[in-house]
Amino acid sequence: MAVVSPKDFSVGQAVIIENKTLDYIRGKLQNADGVLLRHISIAPGKFDSQVLDGKKGEIFYFFPLSPSGQEAVLKVGNTPYEIPPKR
Repeated sequence: MAVVSPKDFSVGQAVIIENKTLDYIRGKLQNADGVLLRHISIAPGKFDSQVLDGKKGEIFYFFPLSPSGQEAVLKVGNTPYEIPPKR
């Protein structure tokens, strides 16, 4: 999984989740406090854009539910990074 983050946060910032697999991806977006922001379902080869109502320095998480997988930490202001699968 690769995460590309913007340099700065602005009001109305959106996260784009792209499905490059052959299966539907279903998951949820949460903030650092564990508050559920949205459920997401993305068809194979498609993407979904969700506006994040937060503030600078806030951290968000994407939890893939089906197929299950490792959560992705979405941090604003980082260089692109990859999340290696846990073994």
